[in-house]
Amino acid sequence: MITGVHTMFYSSKPEELRIFIRDKLGFSSTDVGEGWLIFDLPDAEMGCHPAGPEEGKSSGTPDISFYCDDIKKTVADLKSRGVEFTDGITDAGYGLVTHFKMPGDFQVQLYQPRYKRGANKNKGTDHQEKLAGLWTCLSGINDGKALPEDIVKQLKLTLTKDRYKTEKGQVVLFDGIYKIDASQRPRHIDITAPEGEQAGKTSKGIYALEGETLRMCYANADKDRPKDFESKPGSGVTLVAWKRGK
Repeated sequence: MITGVHTMFYSSKPEELRIFIRDKLGFSSTDVGEGWLIFDLPDAEMGCHPAGPEEGKSSGTPDISFYCDDIKKTVADLKSRGVEFTDGITDAGYGLVTHFKMPGDFQVQLYQPRYKRGANKNKGTDHQEKLAGLWTCLSGINDGKALPEDIVKQLKLTLTKDRYKTEKGQVVLFDGIYKIDASQRPRHIDITAPEGEQAGKTSKGIYALEGETLRMCYANADKDRPKDFESKPGSGVTLVAWKRGK
């Protein structure tokens, strides 16, 4: 039985393209060896298009494009990450369309469809199930400064379907609630303190699940969500890498 669709970009710059898809487009991935990343696709669809001279493509031609809910917002976000667009947004009938460059001489379509599709209601739930469990810390950077190794070794994270708890050895550092939006790029995570001095305040972040590794980058409570997986001095942003525990 077919369980999914595997897509492929053949590039003369595969390493650069993998980094572009991971860091610029924000796709999580699994490293299957020697830096070969297989990227997770949160949603997909397939169409069959007429071919011929008037259509611009010959029969037997495959095509890959990306779609979004708000093309103006998505273009602005990708440009802020350094993505180069080759044209402006135009109306193609089936939706609003533009194109951007990727390493290896690709010009890829981005569009906001006019048609409505049935949403995958279980998408967020499925991803929360993937996140659930015990995680041990691999590395951490806070406000541009790396956490000492002896601290890193003591940190652990426990996730359930809605609870988020961090501990340093036997000491609970934070015990709150969280929610995710797996449809965003990068994926969003919001962590909220239910009680104490920070009660009701939310730290907005992004995350990427790559095999058995979870990367998270989040801002101080009630500050803007980070756009990239980095923590610069003075940013107040924390970047942590976790490895799934046993």
